[in-house]
Amino acid sequence: MAHGRFAEPGPAGDFKDSPYEYNLADYAQGRTFDGVDLHPSQGDFATVKATYASDSDEVRESATGHGVRPADDLTKFAWDPYGVSLVSSSLPFQRTEYYLADGLKWISSFMRPSGILYETEGSTFQLGRTYRREWNKGVLGPRLTQGPIQANGLTLGAQRSGDKLHFGLSLRSDSDPRHANEPGSSAGPAKLYRDGELLADWRHAEYVEVPVPAGAASYRLESQVAVAGVEVSTKISNAWTFRSGHVDGVAALPFMAVHFTPVLDDRNHARAGAGFTIPISVQRQPGAPAVKVKSLTVDSSTDDGTTWRSARVERVGDGWRTKVTNPAGGAVSLRATATDADGNKVEQTIIRGYLVN
Repeated sequence: MAHGRFAEPGPAGDFKDSPYEYNLADYAQGRTFDGVDLHPSQGDFATVKATYASDSDEVRESATGHGVRPADDLTKFAWDPYGVSLVSSSLPFQRTEYYLADGLKWISSFMRPSGILYETEGSTFQLGRTYRREWNKGVLGPRLTQGPIQANGLTLGAQRSGDKLHFGLSLRSDSDPRHANEPGSSAGPAKLYRDGELLADWRHAEYVEVPVPAGAASYRLESQVAVAGVEVSTKISNAWTFRSGHVDGVAALPFMAVHFTPVLDDRNHARAGAGFTIPISVQRQPGAPAVKVKSLTVDSSTDDGTTWRSARVERVGDGWRTKVTNPAGGAVSLRATATDADGNKVEQTIIRGYLVN
Protein backbone atom coordinates (compact mmCIF):
# COMPACT_ATOMS: atom_id res chain seq x y z
CA MET A 1 0.00 0.00 0.00
CA ALA A 2 1.39 3.41 -0.93
CA HIS A 3 -0.09 6.65 0.41
CA GLY A 4 0.89 10.22 -0.35
CA ARG A 5 -0.31 13.43 1.30
CA PHE A 6 0.19 16.81 -0.34
CA ALA A 7 -0.48 20.28 1.10
CA GLU A 8 0.59 23.91 0.82
CA PRO A 9 4.06 24.59 2.25
CA GLY A 10 4.24 27.26 4.91
CA PRO A 11 6.92 29.87 5.64
CA ALA A 12 8.84 27.39 7.79
CA GLY A 13 8.96 24.84 4.99
CA ASP A 14 6.39 22.58 6.65
CA PHE A 15 2.67 22.24 5.92
CA LYS A 16 1.33 23.85 9.08
CA ASP A 17 -2.07 25.51 8.70
CA SER A 18 -2.39 24.49 5.06
CA PRO A 19 -5.90 25.43 3.85
CA TYR A 20 -6.11 22.30 1.69
CA GLU A 21 -4.60 18.87 1.22
CA TYR A 22 -4.67 16.06 -1.36
CA ASN A 23 -4.60 12.40 -0.34
CA LEU A 24 -3.62 9.73 -2.86
CA ALA A 25 -3.06 6.00 -2.50
CA ASP A 26 -2.49 2.85 -4.52
CA TYR A 27 -2.17 -0.81 -3.60
CA ALA A 28 -1.59 -4.30 -4.92
CA GLN A 29 -3.10 -7.53 -3.61
CA GLY A 30 -1.89 -10.96 -4.59
CA ARG A 31 1.22 -9.65 -6.32
CA THR A 32 4.41 -7.78 -5.60
CA PHE A 33 3.87 -4.04 -5.31
CA ASP A 34 6.43 -2.56 -7.70
CA GLY A 35 5.70 1.17 -7.63
CA VAL A 36 3.11 3.86 -8.12
CA ASP A 37 2.11 5.52 -11.37
CA LEU A 38 -0.90 7.71 -10.72
CA HIS A 39 -2.17 10.53 -12.94
CA PRO A 40 -5.41 11.65 -11.27
CA SER A 41 -7.58 14.55 -12.36
CA GLN A 42 -9.63 16.71 -10.03
CA GLY A 43 -12.70 14.65 -10.86
CA ASP A 44 -11.09 11.55 -9.34
CA PHE A 45 -11.24 13.06 -5.87
CA ALA A 46 -13.97 13.49 -3.31
CA THR A 47 -14.04 16.79 -1.41
CA VAL A 48 -14.38 17.01 2.36
CA LYS A 49 -15.05 20.39 3.98
CA ALA A 50 -13.59 19.74 7.43
CA THR A 51 -13.96 21.84 10.57
CA TYR A 52 -11.73 21.20 13.59
CA ALA A 53 -13.19 22.87 16.68
CA SER A 54 -11.34 23.91 19.82
CA ASP A 55 -12.17 22.94 23.40
CA SER A 56 -10.14 25.88 24.71
CA ASP A 57 -10.34 29.63 24.15
CA GLU A 58 -6.54 29.67 23.92
CA VAL A 59 -4.77 29.03 20.64
CA ARG A 60 -3.57 25.43 20.76
CA GLU A 61 -1.75 23.19 18.32
CA SER A 62 -3.21 19.99 16.86
CA ALA A 63 -2.41 17.48 14.16
CA THR A 64 -4.37 15.30 11.74
CA GLY A 65 -3.55 12.03 10.05
CA HIS A 66 -5.20 9.69 7.54
CA GLY A 67 -4.86 5.97 6.98
CA VAL A 68 -6.09 4.08 3.94
CA ARG A 69 -6.84 0.55 2.76
CA PRO A 70 -8.74 -1.11 -0.12
CA ALA A 71 -12.46 -0.46 0.17
CA ASP A 72 -13.39 -4.11 -0.46
CA ASP A 73 -10.60 -5.70 1.56
CA LEU A 74 -11.94 -8.59 3.65
CA THR A 75 -8.62 -9.81 5.03
CA LYS A 76 -8.13 -7.01 7.58
CA PHE A 77 -5.40 -5.43 5.48
CA ALA A 78 -2.70 -4.03 7.76
CA TRP A 79 -2.63 -0.23 7.88
CA ASP A 80 -1.63 2.67 10.04
CA PRO A 81 -4.61 4.71 11.32
CA TYR A 82 -2.43 7.82 11.63
CA GLY A 83 -1.20 7.70 8.06
CA VAL A 84 2.20 8.39 6.57
CA SER A 85 2.58 11.87 8.03
CA LEU A 86 0.86 14.34 10.31
CA VAL A 87 -0.10 17.90 9.38
CA SER A 88 -0.32 20.39 12.24
CA SER A 89 -2.67 23.35 12.60
CA SER A 90 -3.69 25.92 15.19
CA LEU A 91 -7.16 25.39 16.61
CA PRO A 92 -9.80 26.10 15.53
CA PHE A 93 -9.37 25.75 11.77
CA GLN A 94 -11.10 24.72 8.58
CA ARG A 95 -9.56 22.86 5.69
CA THR A 96 -10.63 21.48 2.32
CA GLU A 97 -9.46 17.88 2.05
CA TYR A 98 -9.39 15.94 -1.21
CA TYR A 99 -9.36 12.13 -1.20
CA LEU A 100 -8.74 9.84 -4.14
CA ALA A 101 -11.99 7.96 -4.01
CA ASP A 102 -12.15 4.98 -6.35
CA GLY A 103 -11.73 1.67 -4.50
CA LEU A 104 -10.33 3.19 -1.30
CA LYS A 105 -11.44 3.44 2.31
CA TRP A 106 -9.98 6.28 4.36
CA ILE A 107 -9.82 6.67 8.13
CA SER A 108 -8.93 9.96 9.77
CA SER A 109 -7.60 10.85 13.20
CA PHE A 110 -7.31 14.13 15.07
CA MET A 111 -4.63 14.64 17.70
CA ARG A 112 -5.99 17.41 19.91
CA PRO A 113 -4.08 18.44 23.06
CA SER A 114 -6.79 16.88 25.24
CA GLY A 115 -6.68 13.46 23.54
CA ILE A 116 -6.95 11.58 20.27
CA LEU A 117 -10.16 11.32 18.24
CA TYR A 118 -10.44 8.80 15.42
CA GLU A 119 -12.99 7.40 12.99
CA THR A 120 -14.40 4.13 14.28
CA GLU A 121 -15.13 2.97 10.73
CA GLY A 122 -13.42 4.05 7.55
CA SER A 123 -15.08 6.39 5.05
CA THR A 124 -15.63 5.51 1.42
CA PHE A 125 -16.28 8.48 -0.83
CA GLN A 126 -17.92 8.91 -4.23
CA LEU A 127 -16.07 10.63 -7.05
CA GLY A 128 -16.87 14.30 -7.39
CA ARG A 129 -19.05 14.52 -4.29
CA THR A 130 -18.61 17.03 -1.45
CA TYR A 131 -18.90 15.97 2.21
CA ARG A 132 -18.80 17.89 5.49
CA ARG A 133 -17.06 16.69 8.63
CA GLU A 134 -16.88 18.32 12.07
CA TRP A 135 -14.31 17.29 14.64
CA ASN A 136 -14.23 18.09 18.36
CA LYS A 137 -17.70 19.66 18.38
CA GLY A 138 -19.53 19.29 21.67
CA VAL A 139 -21.04 18.28 23.82
CA LEU A 140 -17.97 16.09 24.42
CA GLY A 141 -18.85 12.93 26.33
CA PRO A 142 -19.03 9.12 26.21
CA ARG A 143 -19.23 7.22 22.92
CA LEU A 144 -19.78 3.45 23.00
CA THR A 145 -17.67 1.44 20.57
CA GLN A 146 -16.89 -2.23 20.00
CA GLY A 147 -13.86 -4.30 19.07
CA PRO A 148 -12.54 -7.84 19.39
CA ILE A 149 -11.20 -8.96 22.75
CA GLN A 150 -7.44 -9.30 22.42
CA ALA A 151 -5.34 -12.13 23.86
CA ASN A 152 -4.37 -9.84 26.76
CA GLY A 153 -8.04 -9.17 27.57
CA LEU A 154 -8.14 -5.63 26.20
CA THR A 155 -11.05 -4.48 24.07
CA LEU A 156 -13.20 -1.49 23.13
CA GLY A 157 -16.58 -0.80 24.66
CA ALA A 158 -18.19 -2.84 27.43
CA GLN A 159 -18.22 -6.62 26.97
CA ARG A 160 -18.29 -9.91 28.87
CA SER A 161 -16.46 -13.09 27.93
CA GLY A 162 -17.31 -16.11 30.05
CA ASP A 163 -16.75 -14.83 33.58
CA LYS A 164 -14.71 -11.72 32.82
CA LEU A 165 -15.84 -8.14 32.26
CA HIS A 166 -13.86 -6.02 29.78
CA PHE A 167 -13.96 -2.22 29.50
CA GLY A 168 -12.27 0.10 27.04
CA LEU A 169 -14.48 3.16 27.17
CA SER A 170 -14.27 6.32 25.07
CA LEU A 171 -15.33 8.92 27.62
CA ARG A 172 -14.62 12.26 25.88
CA SER A 173 -15.67 11.88 22.26
CA ASP A 174 -17.19 14.54 20.05
CA SER A 175 -20.75 14.72 18.72
CA ASP A 176 -20.09 12.95 15.41
CA PRO A 177 -21.30 9.32 15.73
CA ARG A 178 -18.45 8.20 13.44
CA HIS A 179 -15.84 9.39 15.97
CA ALA A 180 -14.52 8.13 19.29
CA ASN A 181 -11.64 9.10 21.51
CA GLU A 182 -8.83 6.68 22.20
CA PRO A 183 -9.62 5.33 25.72
CA GLY A 184 -6.09 5.82 27.00
CA SER A 185 -6.06 9.51 26.09
CA SER A 186 -8.99 10.50 28.32
CA ALA A 187 -9.18 8.13 31.25
CA GLY A 188 -9.44 8.50 35.00
CA PRO A 189 -10.36 6.56 38.14
CA ALA A 190 -13.15 3.97 38.10
CA LYS A 191 -14.85 1.61 40.54
CA LEU A 192 -16.84 -1.55 39.90
CA TYR A 193 -19.46 -2.85 42.35
CA ARG A 194 -21.26 -6.21 42.36
CA ASP A 195 -24.51 -6.34 44.34
CA GLY A 196 -23.32 -3.27 46.25
CA GLU A 197 -19.86 -4.63 47.17
CA LEU A 198 -16.71 -3.06 45.77
CA LEU A 199 -15.14 -5.50 43.33
CA ALA A 200 -12.42 -3.40 41.65
CA ASP A 201 -10.91 0.04 42.13
CA TRP A 202 -8.73 1.45 39.34
CA ARG A 203 -6.72 4.66 39.60
CA HIS A 204 -6.50 4.93 35.82
CA ALA A 205 -9.05 2.85 33.91
CA GLU A 206 -8.28 2.97 30.21
CA TYR A 207 -8.38 -0.70 29.15
CA VAL A 208 -9.30 -3.02 32.04
CA GLU A 209 -10.63 -6.52 32.62
CA VAL A 210 -11.82 -8.12 35.84
CA PRO A 211 -12.84 -11.72 36.70
CA VAL A 212 -16.32 -11.98 38.22
CA PRO A 213 -18.47 -14.79 39.69
CA ALA A 214 -20.59 -16.73 37.22
CA GLY A 215 -23.94 -16.00 38.85
CA ALA A 216 -26.20 -13.23 37.59
CA ALA A 217 -25.86 -10.05 39.63
CA SER A 218 -26.39 -6.31 39.58
CA TYR A 219 -23.25 -4.33 38.72
CA ARG A 220 -22.41 -0.63 38.89
CA LEU A 221 -19.41 0.89 37.12
CA GLU A 222 -18.49 4.44 38.13
CA SER A 223 -15.94 6.47 36.17
CA GLN A 224 -14.57 10.00 36.22
CA VAL A 225 -12.51 11.99 33.75
CA ALA A 226 -11.04 15.42 34.56
CA VAL A 227 -9.12 17.26 31.84
CA ALA A 228 -6.80 20.19 32.50
CA GLY A 229 -6.23 23.06 30.09
CA VAL A 230 -9.68 23.01 28.48
CA GLU A 231 -12.80 25.12 28.89
CA VAL A 232 -15.50 22.59 27.92
CA SER A 233 -16.31 19.11 29.23
CA THR A 234 -13.77 19.72 31.96
CA LYS A 235 -15.12 16.89 34.12
CA ILE A 236 -17.22 13.93 33.01
CA SER A 237 -18.77 11.50 35.50
CA ASN A 238 -20.60 8.32 34.54
CA ALA A 239 -22.30 5.52 36.42
CA TRP A 240 -23.66 2.46 34.63
CA THR A 241 -25.99 0.08 36.49
CA PHE A 242 -26.58 -3.23 34.70
CA ARG A 243 -27.23 -6.92 35.23
CA SER A 244 -24.89 -9.59 33.95
CA GLY A 245 -24.26 -13.30 34.37
CA HIS A 246 -22.14 -16.03 32.80
CA VAL A 247 -22.07 -16.14 28.98
CA ASP A 248 -20.72 -18.71 26.59
CA GLY A 249 -18.40 -16.83 24.29
CA VAL A 250 -18.63 -13.03 24.18
CA ALA A 251 -21.58 -10.72 24.79
CA ALA A 252 -21.96 -6.94 24.77
CA LEU A 253 -23.02 -5.43 28.09
CA PRO A 254 -26.25 -3.37 28.17
CA PHE A 255 -24.56 0.03 28.45
CA MET A 256 -26.10 3.30 27.27
CA ALA A 257 -24.67 6.76 26.59
CA VAL A 258 -26.55 10.04 26.34
CA HIS A 259 -25.48 12.40 23.55
CA PHE A 260 -26.24 16.14 23.48
CA THR A 261 -25.87 17.81 20.06
CA PRO A 262 -26.68 21.55 20.26
CA VAL A 263 -25.62 24.02 17.60
CA LEU A 264 -22.17 25.31 18.64
CA ASP A 265 -19.51 27.36 16.89
CA ASP A 266 -15.96 26.19 16.26
CA ARG A 267 -14.96 27.16 19.81
CA ASN A 268 -17.87 25.21 21.31
CA HIS A 269 -19.78 28.40 22.16
CA ALA A 270 -23.57 28.77 21.96
CA ARG A 271 -25.75 31.82 21.62
CA ALA A 272 -27.01 33.48 24.80
CA GLY A 273 -30.66 33.62 25.76
CA ALA A 274 -33.71 31.54 26.57
CA GLY A 275 -35.21 28.70 24.55
CA PHE A 276 -31.89 27.22 23.39
CA THR A 277 -32.67 23.79 21.91
CA ILE A 278 -30.49 20.77 22.70
CA PRO A 279 -31.22 17.61 20.67
CA ILE A 280 -30.63 14.40 22.64
CA SER A 281 -30.07 10.78 21.66
CA VAL A 282 -29.38 7.64 23.66
CA GLN A 283 -26.84 5.21 22.23
CA ARG A 284 -26.67 1.53 23.19
CA GLN A 285 -23.50 -0.51 23.36
CA PRO A 286 -23.00 -1.96 19.85
CA GLY A 287 -23.91 -5.63 19.85
CA ALA A 288 -26.20 -5.36 22.88
CA PRO A 289 -29.93 -6.18 22.55
CA ALA A 290 -32.15 -3.31 21.47
CA VAL A 291 -34.15 -2.47 24.58
CA LYS A 292 -36.51 0.50 24.74
CA VAL A 293 -35.50 3.51 26.81
CA LYS A 294 -38.19 3.76 29.49
CA SER A 295 -37.25 7.12 31.01
CA LEU A 296 -34.89 10.01 30.38
CA THR A 297 -34.34 13.00 32.66
CA VAL A 298 -32.09 16.00 32.09
CA ASP A 299 -30.88 18.76 34.42
CA SER A 300 -28.85 21.86 33.60
CA SER A 301 -26.52 24.02 35.66
CA THR A 302 -25.00 27.44 35.09
CA ASP A 303 -22.65 27.38 38.11
CA ASP A 304 -20.47 24.39 37.22
CA GLY A 305 -22.72 21.87 38.93
CA THR A 306 -23.19 23.56 42.29
CA THR A 307 -26.95 23.81 41.71
CA TRP A 308 -29.13 22.08 39.12
CA ARG A 309 -32.42 22.88 37.42
CA SER A 310 -34.68 20.21 35.94
CA ALA A 311 -35.22 20.56 32.18
CA ARG A 312 -38.34 19.43 30.35
CA VAL A 313 -37.60 16.62 27.92
CA GLU A 314 -39.85 15.88 24.95
CA ARG A 315 -39.76 13.02 22.46
CA VAL A 316 -38.92 13.91 18.84
CA GLY A 317 -38.85 11.00 16.39
CA ASP A 318 -36.21 8.51 17.49
CA GLY A 319 -34.68 10.99 19.94
CA TRP A 320 -35.51 13.74 22.39
CA ARG A 321 -34.90 17.43 22.90
CA THR A 322 -34.84 19.94 25.71
CA LYS A 323 -34.58 23.71 25.98
CA VAL A 324 -32.43 25.68 28.40
CA THR A 325 -31.51 29.29 29.11
CA ASN A 326 -27.91 30.21 28.27
CA PRO A 327 -26.35 32.94 30.44
CA ALA A 328 -24.25 35.42 28.49
CA GLY A 329 -20.56 34.83 29.09
CA GLY A 330 -21.21 31.71 31.13
CA ALA A 331 -21.13 27.95 30.73
CA VAL A 332 -23.82 25.26 30.82
CA SER A 333 -23.35 21.88 32.49
CA LEU A 334 -25.64 18.96 31.72
CA ARG A 335 -26.77 15.95 33.73
CA ALA A 336 -28.85 13.05 32.43
CA THR A 337 -30.25 9.74 33.64
CA ALA A 338 -31.55 7.13 31.19
CA THR A 339 -33.21 3.85 32.22
CA ASP A 340 -34.27 1.09 29.85
CA ALA A 341 -37.13 -1.41 30.11
CA ASP A 342 -34.81 -4.04 31.60
CA GLY A 343 -33.74 -1.74 34.45
CA ASN A 344 -30.28 -0.94 33.08
CA LYS A 345 -29.33 2.67 33.77
CA VAL A 346 -26.76 5.32 32.96
CA GLU A 347 -26.19 8.47 35.05
CA GLN A 348 -24.06 11.02 33.26
CA THR A 349 -22.76 14.45 34.31
CA ILE A 350 -20.77 16.78 32.05
CA ILE A 351 -19.42 19.91 33.70
CA ARG A 352 -19.16 22.94 31.39
CA GLY A 353 -20.62 21.08 28.42
CA TYR A 354 -20.41 24.25 26.35
CA LEU A 355 -19.64 27.94 26.71
CA VAL A 356 -21.94 30.88 25.94
CA ASN A 357 -21.09 33.97 23.91
